[in-house]
Amino acid sequence: MVVQYFDSLRFITEFVYTLIVILMLLFVYFRTRNLYKMSNHEGIKFFRLAFLFFSLAYLARFLFLLFRLTSFSTSYFIPGKYITPVVLMLIGYFSTVALFCLMHKKIKHRSFLLYSHVFAGIIAIISYFSSSPILIAVIQLPIMIFILWDNLKTKNNTRLLYALMSIFWLINLFLITSKNLFALEFKIALQFISLIVFIIIIKKVIKWTKWQEKGKDWK
Repeated sequence: MVVQYFDSLRFITEFVYTLIVILMLLFVYFRTRNLYKMSNHEGIKFFRLAFLFFSLAYLARFLFLLFRLTSFSTSYFIPGKYITPVVLMLIGYFSTVALFCLMHKKIKHRSFLLYSHVFAGIIAIISYFSSSPILIAVIQLPIMIFILWDNLKTKNNTRLLYALMSIFWLINLFLITSKNLFALEFKIALQFISLIVFIIIIKKVIKWTKWQEKGKDWK
């Protein structure tokens, strides 16, 4: 295999960022496992699913970047241009389910999760044939606006963090469109801010689980 070009600096920054984000998301998912088992609260169920699917979406996002950062020229390996549509399909699916999980309180239906998977599947198919992260972001934008509007209306700081999490996800989709569209320093700054949001969420989750251990209700 002959590697024509590889942006090592961007690879390192994206790898470190993705690794930290995934670890944070999975920490929240597993940290709240006992909380869900004890309460069987539907809100906790969707809360955990949102973090699980976001972790899978960020992993797929990194894989997409990995193929974009490297150009292959060999007949012995599958070229990146044939793999990226599949990865984009995973990005569209996982991230859409995660976003729907953040808005479950406003759409109370017994088959809400099933419909979320169906809609995410449609977006995944569109993502595969379009091969465009921008199109995924445009389709998901109304969902993000709804989440933001709903959380701002409730004036709940915790739910506002969820809105920020969805906003940073869409920003991250735009950041992978072109390596020359945004300066690396600008991307790192945005990613640093998003990490701060995740850290605040983790602190709140730790506090929630301690409340549960003391017999207090889920908020």
